[in-house]
Amino acid sequence: MNSPEKAHNGILQQTEAAGEYVRPLDTGESGSLDGSEERAAKPIDGGRVVDVLLQLTEDIANSGKRLVEVYADRARHTVRKGAIRVGVATCVLACLLLWLGASTLAVLRGLCAGLAALWNGSAWSGDLAGGLIGLALAALGIYGALRLDSRQELRKLRSKYEQLRKTHASTPKA
Repeated sequence: MNSPEKAHNGILQQTEAAGEYVRPLDTGESGSLDGSEERAAKPIDGGRVVDVLLQLTEDIANSGKRLVEVYADRARHTVRKGAIRVGVATCVLACLLLWLGASTLAVLRGLCAGLAALWNGSAWSGDLAGGLIGLALAALGIYGALRLDSRQELRKLRSKYEQLRKTHASTPKA
């Protein structure tokens, strides 16, 4: 296993991964990092600085692209998972409604047969009475749903107007 050559202060070290030369942290004679000692400024090769800055800029841009890709993958995964959940929930709801409809139909058929037997075996009178009862139940369900919806809407509006009234009452008058 080739490991990077370890170097002491001021000596260039080559890392195998990047193939670049890296100068280790220079702590000076005293070993302090706080700048308590004055060091003479060393001339830096301008072309080398530009190359390092260009490489750094390119690395930052590539990292940004990879980050955007990761976020895009996460978003796609979340949307896909949500779509699957909606699909499964829709299928479950459809099955539940079908089961409920079949149960209601069986009850109404039994009711129709019972009413027909009650009225001297007239099948048409039992069917008619069962149909009327079915329509009455459906109308009652629709009426109950609309009434519940209007009550909820009224509660929302009352709380909204109370908030507006409190806000208006608390504002100073000029």
